[in-house]
Amino acid sequence: MNDLEQKLYAKGLENLYGSVLLREDHTLNHIENLVYLTRELTAPALSRLPVPEEVAFIKGFCAACWPDAQLRVRLEGAAVAQQVLRRQLSGPVCRQLLKLERHGKIPEELVVWQENGTVFYRLESSGHVCAQGVAVDEQD
Repeated sequence: MNDLEQKLYAKGLENLYGSVLLREDHTLNHIENLVYLTRELTAPALSRLPVPEEVAFIKGFCAACWPDAQLRVRLEGAAVAQQVLRRQLSGPVCRQLLKLERHGKIPEELVVWQENGTVFYRLESSGHVCAQGVAVDEQD
């Protein structure tokens, strides 16, 4: 299990545990998010998939780690049709989200776009850029 998976499960299980203790209505949502993410994390890392599927993983990651936060996603231009390796986009974005959380900031919006075959991303909060980067080929 890599660092991202450990942090995901730790935060996801903490949220699930708190939800069970408080008998909240959305406990089942926490379980569904963790099941979905577990399936995604066990899928072959070298498979290619469309950017919207990578973004779905990011949204699931955010729902498991920060259930009260809502991350809006904006795919610009050709990014919708672009394909990337599994976790090529979600890995860097999720790591950035965890870094930002340590500084007390959870972005409200993820913007993804494509230029010359390369996929870029930007995390924004209240219209200000919190972090930005490029989708990189990571072997988790």
